[in-house]
Amino acid sequence: ITLSGIPESYDRILIGVTIYSAIQRKQSFKDIQNLFIRIVDSKDNTEICRYVGTDINTEYSDCYTFIAGVLIREGNDWHFKAEGFGSKHDVIRNAVNRYLD
Repeated sequence: ITLSGIPESYDRILIGVTIYSAIQRKQSFKDIQNLFIRIVDSKDNTEICRYVGTDINTEYSDCYTFIAGVLIREGNDWHFKAEGFGSKHDVIRNAVNRYLD
């Protein structure tokens, strides 16, 4: 994502993962170990932030979607806010409703 290219009308970007076809494949986060999500500056490969889901396979064992956090625009800067929200939604777009105004 090139953050400087995001139109000003957007002030949040959700960062999350969904297990593809989880329900049909009978999978959930109980099957996932060592989940982490990182944001890296592609110009110099510098890690900007990392979210580690330490208890993902126990705390969200019955979930198919996980929202690690949200990038929030404040002026010209972007900041990451960790969320750690698990959901039984099988597609990520259904899990984001809690973030809509």
